[in-house]
Amino acid sequence: MISKKEIKKAPEKVTKKIEKAVRKAKRKRRMNAEYLSEMHAKKLGWNPANVSKWIPYIRITKDLYGFIDLLAIEEDGTVHAIQATSHANIKARINKILGHENYAWVKKTNWIIEVWGWKKTIKDGQPNYTLSITKL
Repeated sequence: MISKKEIKKAPEKVTKKIEKAVRKAKRKRRMNAEYLSEMHAKKLGWNPANVSKWIPYIRITKDLYGFIDLLAIEEDGTVHAIQATSHANIKARINKILGHENYAWVKKTNWIIEVWGWKKTIKDGQPNYTLSITKL
């Protein structure tokens, strides 16, 4: 905590402390799979919407139809139903989707059902994320 005395005495010092705190907060920010997927869909020119819902009372996330985290619509109207996850959990997510009671219903809509798995690597001290896409 920065005191009022510090602010009056040395504003440059306070500014440096604030800048340092901001840099530290930026470093600590975790990139989750849903955020990365949404940003990637935007880069592709799609219109993504996060359709999973956080329920704070029971501390869980509820996905659309039990397995869709993100809906992304291409310019031509093609809809992608995306399950975002880590690279290590791709197989588990595929099994979850294929075994889900709503899978057949969603498949009838002609949406493209995909699992996007993100893998983090460190290159030159910077995090680098690679994407693996599996279509169902």
